[in-house]
This record gives sequence, C-alpha cells and structure tokens, in this order.
Amino acid sequence: MTINKGYVFSIVAVVLYALADAIVKYYVTDYDVTNVMFVRTLARFSPFILLAIFQGVNPYKTKNVKNNIFRSLCSLGVGFAFLFAYKFAPMTDVVVVSQASSIIVIPLSIMFLKERFNVYTTCAILLGFLGIAFAFRPSGNVLQLGVLFALIAAILSASSAVLSKKLTSSDSELTIIFYQQTFVLLASISGCNIQAMPTSVIVCLLLSGIISALALYLKIHAYKFANCSYISSTAYFILIPTTIIDFWVYDKSPDAYIIAGAALIIAGCVIANIKK
Repeated sequence: MTINKGYVFSIVAVVLYALADAIVKYYVTDYDVTNVMFVRTLARFSPFILLAIFQGVNPYKTKNVKNNIFRSLCSLGVGFAFLFAYKFAPMTDVVVVSQASSIIVIPLSIMFLKERFNVYTTCAILLGFLGIAFAFRPSGNVLQLGVLFALIAAILSASSAVLSKKLTSSDSELTIIFYQQTFVLLASISGCNIQAMPTSVIVCLLLSGIISALALYLKIHAYKFANCSYISSTAYFILIPTTIIDFWVYDKSPDAYIIAGAALIIAGCVIANIKK
C-alpha cells in the first residue's frame, strides 16, 4: 500500500485544524464572532506576509484573479458560517452536518475538474460519513439556525476545495492564501472591537491562528499531489483528534459509538490508500 503525499499533508492539516478549532470553540460562545475572526485571521495571515516579504514576491500577481476572488469569498463564507454554527448549535450537530462537504465535492469534482471517481475513494467517503454520524449521533432537532449555518459552510467548503485544486495547477500556495486571508481580514476588521477582549483570550486566539496558518498551507499544498475527491476523504479524520481533545481537556471518555465511528473512519482511510 503506497500512501500519497497529499493524503499525509491533508491528515496533518486536519489534526492541526482540530486543535485550532478547539481553542476557538471555547471562546466563540462568550465573545463576538467578528472579534474572534479578526484576531485569528491576523495571526493566521502574519506568517505568510513575512514569507512574501522574505521571498521578495508579489503574491497577488496571478492570471486567475476571478477564481482566486471567488474562492476567497467561499472561504470567507465558510469561516463566518462555522463560527455562527457553533454559536447556535451543539458541536456534534455542526460537525456531522459540515462533513457533508466531502459528499458535495464528488459531483463538483466530476463536473468542474473532470476527475474520475473510483470505488476505493467512494467507499472511503461513505465510510467516513457513516463513522461521523455513528459516533456523534446528532440530536433530532435538525431544523435549527446553527445547523443551517453548518450546511451553508459545507456547501461553500466543497466549492472552495474544488477551486483550490484548480488553482494549484498554476498558482503558488502563497498566492491562494493571500487572496483568501485578505478578504477575511477586510471583512472582519470593519466591525471588530478587540479592546473588549481580555489579553489572555487574545493570546489564545493568536495561537489558534498560527496553528491554523500551518494547517491552511498544508491543506492547499496537498492538492498538488492528489485529486480533490481523494483529499476530501481525509476530512472525517477530525473525529480522532476531537475525541482525544475531549478526553484530555474535558475528561470525556469515548464510548462504544465513538470507538465504532473511529474504526469506520480508519477503515475508510485504509481503503482510500489501496493501490489500484
């Protein structure tokens, strides 16, 4: 079994995203969404600004301005939709619904990227979705505002993933990230008021931003080595670090459902890497 580089990069990115999101989730219920978004984006963007200065390049220079702008708008929508989803709905419901992006990306990849789907990738995605649903067991109250935001995030996330794959064939990771983070920073800076936040909270959100910056780079870099549909199957791996964080931070031991869900996800990861 040969494991694709893109798959490894994406798995590491998912783990880092889980860690960064755990920090954000802790504070988003008590503080304004715009403030949280601004502080996190500022920390997330800063390393890439320094990198562009060090390399002496213009990261905004591209022949794909329209696609970069469209992807940036999708990513902007994903960021705000997720934060509002966590504000209005239980975490478990949000996670389950948001993972629908891995299913939505299938027809988008076929239509816009002309990707060919194989039985291994399809099984990996279906097993992953089943594992998430089985482990988290969302509440029956699905008709709520938070879940609606999570569904919006899933649709926009799938669109962003397809555009990321398309852009990596011609643009650098730095260019794609610069367009995205510029849009998010401008959107969040207009209504933020970080003076209302304690210094300790700002420091934690800055840390979350730095962690997610590395995750963002690895995620985009992964599309250089694998198909969009193949990378999408790694999204379900978030159950593993989330379970560990729950156990380590909140002393919440995994039950039989969590263990069974994790087993399904791991099985999907193995199937996805079967050499054809």
